[in-house]
Amino acid sequence: MNKNIKIQGWKITEQLSSYLEKRGSTSKTLKSHNKNWQRLYDYAQKEGLSVDFQSINSVRKLISQYLLSVTLSATDLRSALNSFKILKEFVLNGKLKERCQTFDFSGPIGAKMLDLISEKETQHVSQTTIRIYKTNLSRFLD
Repeated sequence: MNKNIKIQGWKITEQLSSYLEKRGSTSKTLKSHNKNWQRLYDYAQKEGLSVDFQSINSVRKLISQYLLSVTLSATDLRSALNSFKILKEFVLNGKLKERCQTFDFSGPIGAKMLDLISEKETQHVSQTTIRIYKTNLSRFLD
């Protein structure tokens, strides 16, 4: 290991993990995030990179370098990207956006979206899928 490297602010991942646990994340989810963050840390050490995990620019740069240097399966890539997105948001804001609990489908486009959701309900689409439709359509409309 290169003695000149500096990895600062790593404890932010512990804070984020605790934050996610308080928000109700499952142990499986926490384990996945922690594994991805640890891989990022290990990469920085292996490559002798100086990183400040409390600086969004430093974290973005590290994530970019890491993703360009590794080969991941589609599943592992999706998992890593999700973990890194959460890490970046937490570094930037000190918290994560609240989960979307309410849906606003006002206006003519919102009415069309509600028609689509109603149609899916009559097709006996699962409630989980309906919730995904509502979430994604609400975010798109917003």
